[in-house]
Amino acid sequence: MTITKKHLKELADIVHMAQTQAQQEIDQELATHLLTQEIKSFAKRHAPNFDESRWNDYMHKKRKADESRS
Repeated sequence: MTITKKHLKELADIVHMAQTQAQQEIDQELATHLLTQEIKSFAKRHAPNFDESRWNDYMHKKRKADESRS
C-alpha cells in the first residue's frame, strides 16, 4: 500500500489534535486514550491486515523496554 497525501494529511490531523489537547492541558490519560483510538482507527482503515492483538503485544513490549531503561 502506498502512503498518499491524503494519508499524510489525516496523520497530520491526528498529530494536531494531540498537540491541541496537550496545550489545553486536559487529562493526560484521556488524551492518551483518544490519541490511541485515533491511531488505531487510522490503521484499521488503511492497513488491511491490522491486528489489534499484535498492536497490543507490540505496545506491551515497548512499555517493558521503556521500564527497563528507567
